[in-house]
Amino acid sequence: MTAFPLLCTPLLISREIVRQLLPVEQVILSLCSKRARRLVKIHVITPENWKLLLVTNKQRRTAFESDKDHFDLLGIVPTSDNSNVKGTIRINGYTVPISWKMEYLVTHWDDINLGIRVVTEYCTDLYNTVVYILNVSKRREWVVDWIHERQKILYEVCHDGKFNEELLTRQLSHLNVDTMFYSFMKIPDTFRYSGKFPNPIRIGFDSGGWVTLENLLSMSSKHIEIGKSKFSEEDINRYLKIWMNGECSRLQYLAINMESVSLRKVIDGIQGATLINEERTFTWERDSDLYSPIPPVQISHGYNIVNVNGVMATVIEGWFLGPSICVCVWPDAHNNVF
Repeated sequence: MTAFPLLCTPLLISREIVRQLLPVEQVILSLCSKRARRLVKIHVITPENWKLLLVTNKQRRTAFESDKDHFDLLGIVPTSDNSNVKGTIRINGYTVPISWKMEYLVTHWDDINLGIRVVTEYCTDLYNTVVYILNVSKRREWVVDWIHERQKILYEVCHDGKFNEELLTRQLSHLNVDTMFYSFMKIPDTFRYSGKFPNPIRIGFDSGGWVTLENLLSMSSKHIEIGKSKFSEEDINRYLKIWMNGECSRLQYLAINMESVSLRKVIDGIQGATLINEERTFTWERDSDLYSPIPPVQISHGYNIVNVNGVMATVIEGWFLGPSICVCVWPDAHNNVF
């Protein structure tokens, strides 16, 4: 069989060939030579709904993610994992061993942190894109600041790193996050923070025992989730009364996991609260389904409250990491009203 001389074909033909390849095939082709890289770079078109994902846990890799598709691009493993090495490639000035895993190419590095940097830089340059979805694991906390410095903005951050007070304080106060900042980090209840929070559409903390009412009031995200909180019903009551006065106007959904939940105590003294026993579905939509997609909230019992701006919210006993108080502000993502 004779190899097809792609680099010698007319421009229109080579363009169509490149665009018919899967993303992983485009990456492999680009690594063949400098000419091949230029060919892919000038011809490739990335659909608008594809978002570049960077994962830094044991499955370290870059990938494209959309609502319906997932395409792994390049993996990153230590050189000690050399059982399936098939050869070497040249990538951004580095010669590294490679292997094949499932359906994507894996690069082997003496320095994993260097590998993450090089592979990320290669893929963002090849596709002329940014990292949209960032999965941060323990020992890779530096990646958040590095990506933020490169892009000046983060889009979706799923943070599972090791707790570091100085690092977390800096990231909370300085990060510019567009869509989501969700932390699975085990943050101790003794942690204290008094600054501003990132302002993404969605913000959440699995370990939220450190979050105070003042912290909650300073969050301006549309969707807020606080797990393992130390809030009392009286705290939530104060928050709702402040919302009733027109503050926290950006809020669309709030879920707070609490040690004890009494809806009556939460609503106590709130003027105009109306008991409801009607079934409703409250839908929250996000652009990405990658992390903790939010199912519709099924409402059958709760209280409707209306703030000074005429905005209605339904307060219910829900479930988020356990018994929770949930506040659903109407209309929902489908523009449904109660």
